[in-house]
Parts: sequence; structure tokens; C-alpha cells
Amino acid sequence: MEALCSFDLFGFQTEPDLRAFCDYIGTEAGGTIERDGARPTDIRAFGQTLRAAAYPIGVYPDEIAALAKDGERGRDVEIVKATLHHRKLVMSVDRLDYSKGLVERFRAFERLIEHDPHQRNNVSFLQIAPPTRSDVDAYRAIRLQLEAESGRINGRYAELDWTPIRYIHRQYERPVLAALFREAHVGLVTPLRDGMNLVAKEYVSAQDPGVLVLSQFAGAARELTAALIVNPLDIDGMADALATALKMPLQERRARYGEMMQQLRNNNVSVWRDNFLRNLKAR
Repeated sequence: MEALCSFDLFGFQTEPDLRAFCDYIGTEAGGTIERDGARPTDIRAFGQTLRAAAYPIGVYPDEIAALAKDGERGRDVEIVKATLHHRKLVMSVDRLDYSKGLVERFRAFERLIEHDPHQRNNVSFLQIAPPTRSDVDAYRAIRLQLEAESGRINGRYAELDWTPIRYIHRQYERPVLAALFREAHVGLVTPLRDGMNLVAKEYVSAQDPGVLVLSQFAGAARELTAALIVNPLDIDGMADALATALKMPLQERRARYGEMMQQLRNNNVSVWRDNFLRNLKAR
């Protein structure tokens, strides 16, 4: 904490993160906090003076939308469309990480098709989880657990022409992911904890219009309030949200999508950069 206070300007993804930092400085580090409305917070601690503020990072939504549209006829997307046979697609993309709630996500999809037999053979779940930190035991363990869960669920429900969960442990280029996002009826982004989670913003940007199911513990949930917000530890709640998303009328999907796209355009990554630099210069 002393090292962090050596900076002139310190940024957080969300207001709650900023408040937690200020609470610690004020109660544990003996520092002083001065807040003035929307201005950055002035902090004095460890013999240093700095400012801190929340700067939620964004994306360029229209660029991602163009990327997704251009990739619609790509080979990978055509393969997915051909093998889906007009079934709806639920899609997630995450690093292979225990903080992402992947196991809980698999079980929520299982609960969906368990409780709603009509969804069987009518929806597939695609989870892309690129490898990460394979030399760490905890990451090897989560990979083995996911492989076991997907195998168990597919063994229980798969049919000759349908695999409920498509679990892919490899990396794809950004244009391919954007085009796949566009094909997905539902984006499922349910980390157990995440400072922001740009996958949620990229999914919305690529869509026209899909439904985002988003963890309440992702920083993006504070901005993308038109998503279906869920507790990633509540398996039944996530299954219910998936059912709602899959059955949502087009008019409601368009309204939610339009609201989220406007938010993304108003707070794109250039706004994030400019706010940071303006406050740094003012320091």
C-alpha cells in the first residue's frame, strides 16, 4: 500500500474498489481522505500526496461490431453455424482461471436442460477457455475439473446429433471470437469476481441483438445494467436467467442491446484514456 501511494494518480475500475482503498487508507494506514463530488479523491498517506478515482475501462464498440460483421462468413463461423443446425447458441470466452466461475457455469447449463426438457437438442453451449499458467497446480486442477464436468454432462444428455457443451481449450484470434459472439443468442459472463471483464462489453458490441447474462461481481455490471444480472454462485438463478434469455422476445432484446450499446459508446476506451490524462495533468 505504501508503494501504491507513491504514484501521483491511482485509478480503479469501479467506485466500490475506490471506496475500499480509501477505507483502508483512512482506517488502517492513518491517512486522510478528501472528497469533493465528482473530482478525484485527494489522499495523504505514508508521507505522500496522491489522487485516486474510478476509471472504468471501455472498448471501441463500433469497431468490434464491424469486425464481427466482416467475419460472419469466415470458415470457423461457417463450421459452427453448419454444426448447430439452427439451434440457439450460448457462448462464453474466458481465460482458464478459477476466478471465472467456469464450473458453476457448466452446472447452470446442466440445470437448464435438466429442468426444461424442451431446451434439449435446441440449444448448445460453447465455452472457449484458452490455456493459461499451465505450470501452476491450481490451473491444472481447474482444467481437469472442467474436462470432467463437460464429459459428465455430455455423457448424461448428448444425443447422436447433439452435444450440449462444446468445451474448447485453445486460443482463437479476435476477429473469429467477434464473429462467433455475433452468432451467439446468449453471452454468458459469470466470473466469481472480476475488476471489469471486457468480454461482456465485447459480446454486446458484436451483437445485433443478443442477451447478456452477467455476474453481479463483474465491474461491467455497474455499467451494463440492461443485462440479466446474476449471482454466479446461484446455480438455479443462473439457469433461470438462461431460460429467460433464450425465450426473450426480439423487441426486448433490441431495447436492452440498444441501451447497453449507448453506454459503451458514451464510455469507450478513448473516454477512459482522456479522463485519466486530464486528471493526471491537473495533478
